[in-house]
Amino acid sequence: MKRTGLLSLLFLCVATALAAQGFLNDTIQEVVVTATGTRHLLKDAPVQTEVVTSRMLCNYAGRSLEDILSGLTASFAFSEDDMGSHMQMNGLGNSYILILIDGKRIHGDVGGENDLAMIDPQSIEKIEIVKGASSALYGSDAIAGVINIITKKPHGDGLFLENASRVGSYMDLRQHNAIGFTRGRLTSLSTFQLQHSDGWQNTATEYTTATEPEVHDSANKTVNEHTNWQFGEKLSWKASKKLELTAGGTLYGKRIYRPSGKYAQYDVHTYDLQYRNASASLGGKWSLQGHDAVTFDLDWNRHAYNYFFTATTLVEDYEKSKGTIYYPYFPYLEGQRELQSDQQRTMASLKGVFTLGGGHLLNTGAEYRFDWLNAPNRVEGGKAADWTAALYGQDEWKKEFGKGCLLHLAGGLRLTWNGQFGLKLTPKLSAMLGLGTPWRIRATWSQGFKTPTPKELRYRYVRQMGGMHLYLGNTDLRPQTSNYFSLSGEYTSAHWVVTLNSYYNRVKDMITLVTIPNYEAPAEYILQYDPVKTRQYQNSTMRGQRAST
Repeated sequence: MKRTGLLSLLFLCVATALAAQGFLNDTIQEVVVTATGTRHLLKDAPVQTEVVTSRMLCNYAGRSLEDILSGLTASFAFSEDDMGSHMQMNGLGNSYILILIDGKRIHGDVGGENDLAMIDPQSIEKIEIVKGASSALYGSDAIAGVINIITKKPHGDGLFLENASRVGSYMDLRQHNAIGFTRGRLTSLSTFQLQHSDGWQNTATEYTTATEPEVHDSANKTVNEHTNWQFGEKLSWKASKKLELTAGGTLYGKRIYRPSGKYAQYDVHTYDLQYRNASASLGGKWSLQGHDAVTFDLDWNRHAYNYFFTATTLVEDYEKSKGTIYYPYFPYLEGQRELQSDQQRTMASLKGVFTLGGGHLLNTGAEYRFDWLNAPNRVEGGKAADWTAALYGQDEWKKEFGKGCLLHLAGGLRLTWNGQFGLKLTPKLSAMLGLGTPWRIRATWSQGFKTPTPKELRYRYVRQMGGMHLYLGNTDLRPQTSNYFSLSGEYTSAHWVVTLNSYYNRVKDMITLVTIPNYEAPAEYILQYDPVKTRQYQNSTMRGQRAST
């Protein structure tokens, strides 16, 4: 009752017969960067890393990132709906999985799910997957693991053109275009993607309320009609032999069309869901001797979520109704929008990789992140903000001994300073022992750290679903922490690989929405909304502590 943990133990043995030895050689000779933030051959990386190579992507031809990860790896489970993708990795959900695009965090929170439609599968060069807590390198959100999506880049001089189109049932349209060029020191890559579906449904029968019978001739959809598009631009300029400057940006839009069920008296949809995302970035890399380098990045991201009204609608304004018993209604006309949330994030980072004497490699850096949320009807006070600063360092040491034997150690620390929760130190220690060419043994221990989001702290939302449902944040939330242990063995022959992997991931103070009695909610909300059900974000221990008292 004092704490809640997640225990997962997996023994996975995979033996794959390969038709061509070249395919296996391509895989084990892959250079990976996600596990340690430095470049290593996959077979020599001290942290167990899974790679979806460009050849695998080409042969599989998945229609979406969900298709690719669920079809080519064994660690993911997905369920999609209008709000995004419910993703699980080794038993932990979206908020514990850090998704990177070219090493940078993806931005967006649609009902707590990741909108993976922002990631165009045709733009992916390869995917690197690291399981387990990686907070020492990547900070918050990396308790279950990290997915780093590495995108395609133009190579050589001249013009680069690419087109991919596919159409499926229910007018499932996927369109991808890219144009790139290199002229002297300047490289440009412009991309466009369009996705559309007319929607589909499992049944024409709609169940409206607990007291209404099932009815037919309904427009209810399992997946509603939707359209999303994205423009992207990447620029790089070789200012000198050692200095490269980069800039980029994206614009993303999505609209979900929500038809009204003919008999859906308690859920008449008079608005569509509309999303508008944007991003901009500046960065640079100063190359030193060998692989040593200093990189710097400045990124801004915005995710805006609106109701787009398709008919005149009276809407409750919860801010203006504070302190009153009755709801004041305000009209929205067809074509008008009501902001639900506007999330913006600014990040600045400075990183250096330096070769030291005695086989040591130092990876160190500093980061600053500012999150700002404007949600007039969804957070207490309408606005919230949070900031986090961090310093981290990691030392790697390699030593070869005997014929084909290799010891590779990596140890790191991250000092995080959050504006609301103070200082936290998270360590990580990994080791790889190569016992001759075919054998590899890896072990990792790491801690994770994740602070509550502004939404979890200050959420306040009311929804009509056969009665008023009240959702609340909680300013008494504690940060989530974890301890992760893994041990794996690997054997590689000329034609196949066998891997045995076990892990233990214990997460403390997990944050989740739980149903609470109305008397535990603030009295003014119960008086104002008279909800049939109240749910609140809580640490998994809080209910137990309250029960014990």
